[in-house]
This record gives sequence, C-alpha cells and structure tokens, in this order.
Amino acid sequence: MSGHSQSWRDLTPHAKVFIGFVVILGTGVLLLGAVHQSSKNISEFICYLGIAILASRMKVNLPGITGTMSVNFLFVLLGVVELSFSETLILGCVSILVQSLYPDRPNALQITFNVCAGAISTALAYVVYNHPLSTLFVDSRPLLLGFAACTYFIANTGSIATVISLTEGKHLKKILVECYFWSFPYYLVGAGIAGVIAWFNHTFNWETSLLLVPAIYVIYRSYRLYLGKLEDEKRHVDDMASLHLRTIEALALAIEAKDQTTHDHLQRVRVYAVEVAKELGVSDDEMQAVHAAALLHDIGKLAVPEHIDADETDYDLTPLPRNVVRADAPVRGRTGIVSGGGSGHEPMHAGFVGRGMLDAACPGEVFTSPTPDQIEAATLAVHGGAGVLH
Repeated sequence: MSGHSQSWRDLTPHAKVFIGFVVILGTGVLLLGAVHQSSKNISEFICYLGIAILASRMKVNLPGITGTMSVNFLFVLLGVVELSFSETLILGCVSILVQSLYPDRPNALQITFNVCAGAISTALAYVVYNHPLSTLFVDSRPLLLGFAACTYFIANTGSIATVISLTEGKHLKKILVECYFWSFPYYLVGAGIAGVIAWFNHTFNWETSLLLVPAIYVIYRSYRLYLGKLEDEKRHVDDMASLHLRTIEALALAIEAKDQTTHDHLQRVRVYAVEVAKELGVSDDEMQAVHAAALLHDIGKLAVPEHIDADETDYDLTPLPRNVVRADAPVRGRTGIVSGGGSGHEPMHAGFVGRGMLDAACPGEVFTSPTPDQIEAATLAVHGGAGVLH
C-alpha cells in the first residue's frame, strides 16, 4: 500500500470499497489458516521464517510512487512448495508486516491492508500449486510452480497498484507498466530457485538448501541496480524537459518583446489552455504539451520583418484580393467552403486547401482578418451553384 499516510476519512468512496473488500477477504483467509493449522517440519518452518524476515528488510523504493518491494516473495513460493497452508500464510504475512514496518511507520489501515492483500496472494498461489484439481490440467510440478508464481505476482502487485491508484490519483496502467511489470521476470526466477531448493530438500535434506540463500542477495542487488538506472534516466529526462521549458519561455519573452500591443497575450492564452485541459482531465505529459503549445502559438511573429508591423500611414499596405484557391474550383454542384484569418499562423487555413477540405483560404495581413474584398473574391471563385459556406 502507499507509504503516504491517509486516514479513512480522506479516502475516496472507490478506495474505501476496494480496501474494505480486500480486508474482509484477507481476514477470512487468515481465519481459515488459523482453523486448519498443521506443520510438516517445524524446524524448517522456523528457519525459513527467520530468513524471510531478514529478506523483508532488503527492499527498494519503487520509482514515481510511495511504495516498496522486497525479495520475500521467494520464501512465499518456497512455502507453497515445502510448507503447509497455515505455515505459508504465517511466513507470507509476517514478512510483509516486517517490510511495511521497517524503516517506515505506516498507520494501522496501511498495515491491515498490506497483510490482508499478502494473505490473499499467498493463499491463491498455494491453491494453484497444491489443489488436486490443478494436477488434472497441468501434470508438471515445475510448470505448476510457474503458474503459482504468476498468480502471486498478479494478485499481489495488482492489489497494491490498485490501492495506490485510488489513493494517489494515478493511472493504474501507468503504475503497473512503470513500477511493477519489470519485476515479473524476477518472480519466474524466484519460482526456479524455489524449485531447486525443493529438489535439494527431497534429494538430501532441508538444511542443504540454505546454501542457496546468497541468491536472495543477488536478486536484491539486481533490484537496486535496475531501479538505480531507472532513477538516473528519469532524472535526465526531467532535466531535459526543464531545459526545453526554459527555452520555450525565452522564446515567449522574445515574441512579446516583438509586439508590445499584445503584451501578456501569451500568458493569458496559456492560462486559458491549461485550465481547459484540467477540466478535460488530460494526463501530465499532455498537460506539458498544452503548456508549451500555448506559449509558442504565436512564434511566427519572430520571422515577421519590422516594416510589416509598422504604422499603416508610413506604407501603402492596401492589398489586392489574394487568396489560395483549389486548382479545380469551382466544383459544380458542390457547396464551397471558405475560411481564413490573419497571417503568421502558417500553414493555418492555406494549408487546408485541397480535395475534401477547404475550397479557398483568405490570408489577411499579419494577425489581421482578411478584407471584405478578399472574402468576396474567394466566394465568387468557389461558387459552384450550391452556395458557399464561410
């Protein structure tokens, strides 16, 4: 569950429903394990439990969210193969409890959810591997162990990712892809290691399987190295995005310095565009694109010669009708479509003239609407007997 402390009152209704469902179902699983207590080898169970507790402290922080991951899943899979149902539940829940408590101090709601979600995941994996019906469909213990590892991965990461999505307001798919899917191969490797340990136990005795304990540290180091690389790449992307934004803001200042009559126009457009995007619920990446586009929408001003922006009393800027018209205009029997606007936003309007699009475009002067003469000339040029739409 998220490491960010939230009280029950602060949660959304959907989050409350999901957390309540997981806690009720997990409590039922724990009660079932308590009622049907059994032990195959108490010494083996205590040894694995102690190592699992130590392994739970070998955890890494997941990028972009307030969550952690440890290598205790290896001992859950080992318990699925070697221990009884109640022992496997105890091993899984205690290791998750230690992972949640050290070094953080989460609230009671977070601890309860983590333990119950772990109990559900452990029980599902145990049933997949040990239920008599499983052997009717898959007559291979290694393959069943692989399915059990997949089941544990889906149930455990799915429940945690869902509650993080509901409590932190992040997209579930993004959390799964960026924070959890990369760890799936480790679960399959863990299933292989658990299978090898089980083979050692059956071939020799369970004490010899302790020789494979260093594999835990190897997986942990792999976690840290991979996540460290992800953090470095994310930091580099953030730095580049910040540099690009500063460049865009510098261009925006140059645009406003070019034309003092529209001072603060870019900032107003940016505010309007961002607020509309918020109402539409766009993603963070799309919001950054909207922010940049709003600042750059008038970048064409930078290429406009100074004399074009001068006062009309100094220059004769009265234009002759000049329009962009389809080569085959007018099309008989077709309603013509004419649009236009101020120049400086190219290829706006003129770039949309063609088959299946505009019949004509009326480009006015820089940031100036087209004249009535232009509009009349364009209308006459595309009128094919079925009217003209402006």
